[in-house]
Amino acid sequence: MNAQRIGRFLSLLEHFRLLPILVGVSMAAGIAIGKVLSIADFSLTPPIDALKSIAGGAFEPSVPNLISLGVPIGLFAMMYPAMTNVRLGEVGNAIRAPRQLAVVL
Repeated sequence: MNAQRIGRFLSLLEHFRLLPILVGVSMAAGIAIGKVLSIADFSLTPPIDALKSIAGGAFEPSVPNLISLGVPIGLFAMMYPAMTNVRLGEVGNAIRAPRQLAVVL
């Protein structure tokens, strides 16, 4: 039942015409929150350096390191369904089959 509601919500997003406006507003809100909390006063670690530090066992979970890992993970999560021609309504079914997902990854 819950998977059906998620599928309906995702299918609504396929036809959401105001998505560019929502993305712009979200970006502006993120920038504003960053300015208010002064979290934009650091330099980001390149994602490859963060991955190397994880592999070497020297990873420190700081804000720059976590943000640098979040970017490639988020990009993969956004591009994976498009690259594999997964319909958004079927994402719930794909999550329920972890073995198939592991084979593809």
